[in-house]
Amino acid sequence: MRPISSAAAIALSILVGWGLARSSGTTDAATVLRLDIQDLVDRSDWVVEGRVVERRTVERTDGGIDTEITVDLARDYLGEGVGQRSFLLPGGQRSDGSGMIVPGLPGLAQGEEVLLFLTEGGPDGRRLPVGLTQGKYSLLTDRNGVRRALRDGDATRLLGGRSADFGLESRPYAELSAEVEAAVNHRRASGSGSQDD
Repeated sequence: MRPISSAAAIALSILVGWGLARSSGTTDAATVLRLDIQDLVDRSDWVVEGRVVERRTVERTDGGIDTEITVDLARDYLGEGVGQRSFLLPGGQRSDGSGMIVPGLPGLAQGEEVLLFLTEGGPDGRRLPVGLTQGKYSLLTDRNGVRRALRDGDATRLLGGRSADFGLESRPYAELSAEVEAAVNHRRASGSGSQDD
């Protein structure tokens, strides 16, 4: 039996979450496993920080839609280096308001500063945040001038738990950044993860 790829595993978790959400009468949530920072890094192909500079809807030849996200990368913890990079997220909204929403997928707003844990890009260029909303932190500066990382898990249910178990998380950016860097170093030292380093 062939091992399942990271992207396939994430896609499967979306489908399971979608199925569970549909069976419970709601389609605005997904169900995933809780992942700590080491888990996120180990399951990622790309861990980057930067500002979203553009987002646009892309029509697929099969009639579906994706959202192309362009990020001006300020820091590359694991991946392809800094500079502008684009990737596709499944789903999006057309100008007439129609479209497709993937339950549990975090939004990425133009101008937003983010830290992202992303799956390997397939041949179509699509990536997913690892653990859905767990794979995105918004980076902001609070009124005291302290840079903070925020993560919103309201649209995510954790297996074995309620959505209340994974709500809004706010932590100092410096603490998160150090933890991500340590997790990347551990991954490289142990030779684990989805990407050959």
